[in-house]
This record gives sequence, structure tokens and C-alpha cells, in this order.
Amino acid sequence: VLILTNRYPSANLLNSLVLCILSIFNLFISFIMYFTTFLSVEKHVLFTLHTV
Repeated sequence: VLILTNRYPSANLLNSLVLCILSIFNLFISFIMYFTTFLSVEKHVLFTLHTV
């Protein structure tokens, strides 16, 4: 990626755009993982409270 940026200035914009999309995608995936984990934990807690 760095070599591409040095040789072609037009590719710099493309690289930054791809990196931006990747970071947003990564954030989105981590948010989904956190959300599903939170939901499962909440379900588990509710279930245990209900059984007790």
C-alpha cells in the first residue's frame, strides 16, 4: 500500500478511502460482536433470575 502511494498520487485517495471503509467495517463488526455478547449475557442473567 505504501509503495503504491509513493508512485501514484491518485492512488493515495483510493488507499485512504479503502482504509477508511475498512476501519468503519471493523468498528461495525466489533459493535455487533459487543451487542450480541451483551444480549446473550442479559438473556443468561434474566434466565437465571427467572429460574431462581
